[in-house]
Amino acid sequence: MKKLILLIPVLLLCACPWPFLPADCQNTVEDCAQWVAHNIRFEHDGIQFLEEDYWQTPRETIENKKGDCEDVCGLFMHMVESKGNHKTFMYAVDAGLSAHAIVEVDGKIYDILNAEKKVVIYNSINDIKYKRWIYKLSYSEYITLSEKYHGYKDTKYGIWNKD
Repeated sequence: MKKLILLIPVLLLCACPWPFLPADCQNTVEDCAQWVAHNIRFEHDGIQFLEEDYWQTPRETIENKKGDCEDVCGLFMHMVESKGNHKTFMYAVDAGLSAHAIVEVDGKIYDILNAEKKVVIYNSINDIKYKRWIYKLSYSEYITLSEKYHGYKDTKYGIWNKD
């Protein structure tokens, strides 16, 4: 009986859906962007982690319910890629005094401004309000960089998870 009681929490953890895709994100890419904008609070890495730059995994962003622009973009990319049939790219853009991250999905650009709880959608990278883009990463390149700099890897799901 003790073994069964100890096994129940493990079974419940295994039943949690991952890759993470909330019920209200099942329809469109825009639904996912809106979900992230309204459910993940903006917080600078310097405040949250006492580091200048720390790229959270999508799982960490969900658990912490907060993150900065690249954390929000990483989660959004994960959600969209989980839906299938979409290719995502993250751009770092020159936002004046700092850099900012935005996501391209099937040619459209999603600027998730979670501090303002809104999403701005541009028809192409040429339409963005920012001065220029600095670099572009695919979802797999983003994972590779996170593994290199923060030690995350989960080849079973193709998503980040702390070793």
